[in-house]
Amino acid sequence: MSEIDLIPDDYRQYLMLKYWLKVLVLLVLMVLILVFSVKYIYSYKTKHIQDKIISLQQQKAINTRQSIELASIKEKKSELQLQWDLLSGLRSGAAVESMLKMIDRSLVGNDVWFTNWKFRRAGLLVDIKPEEVNTGYFIVIPKGESVSKGNKRQVQTNMTIKGQARDHAALSDFVQRLLRQPEVYDVKVLRTSLTRYSMISVVDFDVTVIVNTLVELG
Repeated sequence: MSEIDLIPDDYRQYLMLKYWLKVLVLLVLMVLILVFSVKYIYSYKTKHIQDKIISLQQQKAINTRQSIELASIKEKKSELQLQWDLLSGLRSGAAVESMLKMIDRSLVGNDVWFTNWKFRRAGLLVDIKPEEVNTGYFIVIPKGESVSKGNKRQVQTNMTIKGQARDHAALSDFVQRLLRQPEVYDVKVLRTSLTRYSMISVVDFDVTVIVNTLVELG
């Protein structure tokens, strides 16, 4: 005996359509959940990376600022070190007693005598370069100039001597004896003139003597 199917075809199709519709809705929900999950993960990762970039940029800005401050501190330290070396050189420069002995060694006989003698220690430094002769009096160190460690400079002591000599030969001998002194860097004859008296004539002169003291810069 054959079975009789009492379910209409329309209803069967309706049930089939309903089933696939549920499947479709379920698939759409799964896709949406997957999309939102990926989007959330992407947003989280993106925010984490952005926060990391901002943190690195802030750290870089801090490092840059600290580098600038460190460079400024080093420059200030170099300037202060240079000032300290200058002051130390001025304090420990050529002693008056040493200058007196140097002048005494240069004065021979009574052919030269002084009328005025000024002793001044200059607040300037002069570079000492190997195999080079500095023809000028002073080289002023510009602000901000770097100073290499172990560099030697000289604190100059300046003496201005006014006096009289028996003749030009006596003055020349006196200048040559000054130049032979180890403490003397240079001697400049600034002025000479001949003064006549009733019986004799003498040579008036102005002489500048530059005496150096080595200063080791740290």
